[in-house]
Amino acid sequence: MLDAGFTVFGRYSAAEQMDELVTALKRVITTDAAVESIHQVRVRSRRLRSRLSLFDDVWPSRTVRRGDRAVRRLTKVFGPLRDTDVKQDGLVNYLKHNGGCPELHQLTTELTRRRTVQGPEAVAAAEAFLKSDISKSFKSETSSELFVGVLTPYLFTRVYQSVSAQIQAVLSASCDGGLPTDGEALHVLRISVKQLRYSVEALVPAYPNQEWEGILEYLKQLQSLLGEVHDADVWLESLGDCCCTWQEGVCFRDFQEVRRAEAWEGCRELWSLGSATGFWDTLRCTISEAARLAALTDIPDSMGVRYLQALGSPDTTHVEQVSRLALLLFDGLQVQHGLGTVERALLQTAAALHDIGWLRGQRRHHKTGLTMIMASSVLPWDARERLLVGSIVRYHRRAEPQASHAHWRALSAHDQYVVAVGAGLLRAADALDRSHTSAVGDVLPSVGDSLVLRVTGTDGVLDEFAGCEAKGQLLASVLGFANLRCERG
Repeated sequence: MLDAGFTVFGRYSAAEQMDELVTALKRVITTDAAVESIHQVRVRSRRLRSRLSLFDDVWPSRTVRRGDRAVRRLTKVFGPLRDTDVKQDGLVNYLKHNGGCPELHQLTTELTRRRTVQGPEAVAAAEAFLKSDISKSFKSETSSELFVGVLTPYLFTRVYQSVSAQIQAVLSASCDGGLPTDGEALHVLRISVKQLRYSVEALVPAYPNQEWEGILEYLKQLQSLLGEVHDADVWLESLGDCCCTWQEGVCFRDFQEVRRAEAWEGCRELWSLGSATGFWDTLRCTISEAARLAALTDIPDSMGVRYLQALGSPDTTHVEQVSRLALLLFDGLQVQHGLGTVERALLQTAAALHDIGWLRGQRRHHKTGLTMIMASSVLPWDARERLLVGSIVRYHRRAEPQASHAHWRALSAHDQYVVAVGAGLLRAADALDRSHTSAVGDVLPSVGDSLVLRVTGTDGVLDEFAGCEAKGQLLASVLGFANLRCERG
């Protein structure tokens, strides 16, 4: 069975691009194949094919094949038309500023004639695509999903494998680490860079804490310069031995050769800059395990967590209050427990899910919560992280950790410490809202022989003290204090 997070993310990503392609095709029809609308279809179709390739196993194979064939049919029509537009625009601008010979003006006339044929063909292709059920088959399968953006370890693993392979393809297309000069080799490099850029664009939402602007801008500039070289090569090939001159007597072929040389030099400088600054290693690190752990700090508010929370937690106001108090305690005692941002995110998530066991009733809901978390396919962790969160939820009430508990024994010594601290914090926070009235406004820990929680809020806070002092002994014990006491702040 395919990983749920990867499936949901992949389907959403591909369907989103399919929607954009449909919008672009409609614009082709309404604008009678205007130049910009043709360009947008080319871009959207390439991005869609990239996403279908990245996430080819999240759809039924028949859906992927039909979608890919349909996009290929569009490419056969829109590709030559886009090439005509690029040539026509470049030639018209050139003649406008430089004048030209009869041969060049004849070529302009031929390009105009060619477009009058290709334009209606593009409109017809757009209409045929929109009348088919291709886009509907993608949309219908995605619209039934309850959430998007679920980040799971499998998703990050697949991302790393795919992007690493594409980085390697780019580097393999280079010439011993440098920029090739041969037109065909440069064309292969351009395609590799383009595919990598589209893949990175698709995966950006999976890494909310990463800086992508510089990475994408570099790939965009590299692709653009390689495109300039390719366009000049296409012109040079189509001109053959023709030597068209204009009023200054300069050969149009020479112009394209100069254009190619300048673009290649700019590309070489950019490539060298990327190599010198470690661009490719930086990109690999951005999608590495460390980046995945950084992304986890945003997970407590992910759709997967909110989905489970809504499924089982009966009192969202209480859950929000407990989450807030647990993080206040975590931050206030950071020096004492020494844990970091990832553990804070795991605690926040455990607080958000601590009452999901109510789905099957109040009795033993802490144990039910552990079972649900371990069995869920929508939570964004590997088995270890799932066990950490589930164990914190398990120990938020009733029994403290014991060696006789199998899930506790499965934890390493360090992870047992993380769970004990997290459960202690969650027990205290939960007890401070035992009445479900959100009476506590603020809580400030102070340390001595005892752990003292100075609590502010409404008069009802006094009613929470006894329960907190009883449930808070786990926290006091794991942090090395004799006991825990609550005082009115």
